[in-house]
Amino acid sequence: MNGSTVNSFSSAKKYIWDDCDPYYDDDNIDGAGKLGGPSAGFVILLTTYCFEFLVGGPSNLWLMFHILGQRSKVSGVLHADFFPLHLTLAQLIFFLAMPLFFINHWLWRSTNVMDTVTFLSSMVLVMKPLLLCLVCVERYIAVVQPINYLKIKACGYKWPCLVVCWCIYIILASAAIVQRSIFTLCLVFLPALLIDTFCTLSVLRELKKPPPGDRKMNSMKKKAFVTFVIIQAVLYLNYLPLIITMAMEGKVSAVVMKCQYRAPGLAAAVSCSYLQPLFYLHRLGRLPCSKNNR
Repeated sequence: MNGSTVNSFSSAKKYIWDDCDPYYDDDNIDGAGKLGGPSAGFVILLTTYCFEFLVGGPSNLWLMFHILGQRSKVSGVLHADFFPLHLTLAQLIFFLAMPLFFINHWLWRSTNVMDTVTFLSSMVLVMKPLLLCLVCVERYIAVVQPINYLKIKACGYKWPCLVVCWCIYIILASAAIVQRSIFTLCLVFLPALLIDTFCTLSVLRELKKPPPGDRKMNSMKKKAFVTFVIIQAVLYLNYLPLIITMAMEGKVSAVVMKCQYRAPGLAAAVSCSYLQPLFYLHRLGRLPCSKNNR
């Protein structure tokens, strides 16, 4: 089987993980490559899904109820919590798709059910980098161009930005199902990384300038820089493995690519869902490390 002619999701209309459990290395046509079970990469993917469901699910559910519980009756959700709330909702929808994924894999192996799972799980692959990118741009404008930020804030930009993100997600997720390839989902990764890097370097340059007398402004810049660094670390950890595997396409067989490289890349992309609730707890001063710094 030629890896250059078959993408990682396989162009054939079949259950996409059939080749990975049980796993055969298709370089060994005589079957000598059988490993007697799922491939190592697919095991990593299954383990990550289980861990994220058991740990990330409850933590994100707590965060959603906490944000909704402190919303204002007049203005609704707090301004700083708007994008984190929708990121939490996107991750919770992904967690709802996980039981369906496991049931389908172990019982049905239906392509139609897998298409539904792909559409729902694509939400965390597309919406997460987009929403984190919006958080970075928002903090960047607030720190570097505070006057323009006040003007933009008065225009109510959050809902239009969110609608654009949802449209991008629906288009890319639908294309991924039709083409049976995750390449379209990766289109948002590099732009998000580049924008976040630009925002981080810009705020770092602002921090190096002689500090004004306003201590509150200096503190806001430092907090924004910490936010950028954390978001950048999460983006690189989540999406760099998938970006690297894209460059490997065609250099190894399609089965090896999908089962041994693409599966761990997907595992990395959906991981770290619990970091946002931890970061939120840190901001509230409810973690031991944050209490010591207060």
